[in-house]
Amino acid sequence: MSTPERPDLMESASTSGSSGNGAAAGSAGDGRHARKGSARRMDIVDLDAGFGTKTVIAGINLRIEPNAVTALIGPSGAGKSTLLRCLNALHSTAKGAFARGEILLDGVDINAAGVDPVLVRRRIGMVFQRPNPFPTMSIYDNVAAGLRLTAGRTGRHRFDETVERALRQADLWAEVKDRLRSAGGALSGGQQQRLCIARALAVEPEVLLMDEPCSALDPISTSKIEETIHALKVDYTIVIVTHNMQQAARVSDTTAFMTVLEAGQPGTLVETGPTSEIFGKPTNEVTGAYVSGQFG
Repeated sequence: MSTPERPDLMESASTSGSSGNGAAAGSAGDGRHARKGSARRMDIVDLDAGFGTKTVIAGINLRIEPNAVTALIGPSGAGKSTLLRCLNALHSTAKGAFARGEILLDGVDINAAGVDPVLVRRRIGMVFQRPNPFPTMSIYDNVAAGLRLTAGRTGRHRFDETVERALRQADLWAEVKDRLRSAGGALSGGQQQRLCIARALAVEPEVLLMDEPCSALDPISTSKIEETIHALKVDYTIVIVTHNMQQAARVSDTTAFMTVLEAGQPGTLVETGPTSEIFGKPTNEVTGAYVSGQFG
């Protein structure tokens, strides 16, 4: 385990991993954001997590590659969302929560003493299952919300540029550029979810976590989100939880299957591999039964 020597190690690693100012590096015209080499690898080592005396997931070992989409699939109750929330130290904010093992971001344990969890969550962003824009805030202010907390680094004069860049990355700019001062809560469900993606991207994370981001959306909005995910993996490491097998097959490069093997036992990682192999020729019969629709 790598133990940081100072509390700002997470921030320092992020800064050194990119060349120059990220917001200035990309072209607002095409929505791309030049972040070559800044996406991060994550390694999960012997992770157990749960609440109080109940272990929800146990013995999780998983490598999450940079500039790729990793899908977590499995039946309800397998612990997929718990695992996802562990990846940016959000799980530990719940009452009675525990996480044992290592979660490494480029070799540094995000739970090590001296690592600021706020900086962890800046570098590892989260998009939740249901769109959750701040309802009383405008579209602009929703995207800028995180920036205002870090204005000392970003500089308020860069807000306009960064808000536009994030909205373009989330494939929303063309739809809202003429009404940025309108309420974010007035957008459609699919637009609200892309607004939440833009809000997460505005603070320039290196990893983006998505917890069933399309579960409450119609097929057209789902397609928009999936197109956005495809575009974002050029610059980011992405982990997505989904119950939609077709979606996992469409958007992910790697698939990790989790399930509860025996009633009353914690969820575990059964098999992981290239998505084409998990769906086409899994090595574990339980995986094969799940992806073929025999249970779940």
